[in-house]
Amino acid sequence: MGIKSYQNPAELLVKEYLLADSSIPYTSIICGICACKMVYDLTQLFSSVYFKSYPSLPKIQRTEWSNRSISTFHAMFITAMSLYFVFWSNLYSDNQYAGMVTFRSSALSTFSLGASVGYFLADLGMIIWFYPSLGGMEYVLHHLLSLAAVAYSMLTGEGQLYTFMVLISETTTPGINLRWYLDTVGMKRSKAYLVNGVVIFVAWFVARVLLFMYLFYHIYLHYDQVNCCCKTLPAVIPRRACLLFTSLFASSSKILLKLSWVISIELLLYYLTLAGTYWLTANCNFLVKAGKADAQLWAIVNIRCAVSPISYELILVWKDYKGIKEDISKAAVKKRV
Repeated sequence: MGIKSYQNPAELLVKEYLLADSSIPYTSIICGICACKMVYDLTQLFSSVYFKSYPSLPKIQRTEWSNRSISTFHAMFITAMSLYFVFWSNLYSDNQYAGMVTFRSSALSTFSLGASVGYFLADLGMIIWFYPSLGGMEYVLHHLLSLAAVAYSMLTGEGQLYTFMVLISETTTPGINLRWYLDTVGMKRSKAYLVNGVVIFVAWFVARVLLFMYLFYHIYLHYDQVNCCCKTLPAVIPRRACLLFTSLFASSSKILLKLSWVISIELLLYYLTLAGTYWLTANCNFLVKAGKADAQLWAIVNIRCAVSPISYELILVWKDYKGIKEDISKAAVKKRV
C-alpha cells in the first residue's frame, strides 16, 4: 500500500508534467545534461580501475579523457535515434499523409533533439571553463551553431528530418575519440590505431558524403515543402554541416599530424569554399530566381565541402602505415644486430 501511494503521484508527475508536450523540450535538455554528468563521473570511476595509465595522466588529460567519453556516448545515442527516424520510422515516410514532411515531429523526436541540446550545452560549458585546453574557438563556434540548429528544430518542430540526417554524421565521433585514446596511452604505432583510421575514413565517406548526397536529393524532391517550412533552412543546415566537418576534422588533424604548410594551404582553401557558400546563400535567390535550381546549386557546393576533408584522413592512414612499417624494419634490424 505504501509503495502504491507513492507510485500514483509519481506516474502523474511524469505523464502530466515531465512528458507533457509543452514540457518535453525542457525535460529532455535537463536529462541530457544529467546524462553527461553521469557519464563523466562513471568514466572517471571505471578508468581509474581498469586503465593503468589513467592515474598517471596530467589532470587536464584526465579531464579530456572523461569529456571525450561524453561525446562518444552522445554520438552513439543520437546516431541510433537519427538512423531510426530517417530510415525506419514512419514519421517522415512519404506514405504518411500527415502534412508536409518538414513540419512533422513527435514527442520522441523532440525529446531526442532536446537531449542533444543538453549535451551541447554541457560540452560547451566545459570547453569554455577549460578554454583552450579542450578546444579552441572553432569548437566554440561549432557548438554554438549546433545549438542554434538543433534547438530551433526542437522548439519549432520544423525541419526535424533534415536535422536528424545531419546528426547521423556523429557516427564518426567514436572513432575520432578512440584515435585520441590510443594516442594518449602510447598506441599510435599499433595496428589498432591503423585499423581505426581506416574505419574512420569509411565511416566519414558514408556518413558525411554519401548521406549528404541523399540529403540534398531529398531537399531537391521536397523543395516546395522546404520553402514553406523556412526560407533559410536550406542554407542553415549545409552551413552548420560544413563548419562542423572542416573545423572538427582539421583540428584533430593538426593535433595528430602537426600539419605541414601544404595541408594548411588546403585548409585555407576549404574555408574559402565555406565563405563562398555564405556568399551564395545571400545571392542565390537573386542569381537563380528561386526554384529547384537552388537545391541543385547547394548540393554541388556542399558536397564539395564534405568530400574535401577526406584527404586528411587518407594522409593520416598513410602516415600510420608508413610509421608501423618503419617500426617493424627497425625491430628487424635490432634482432639481426
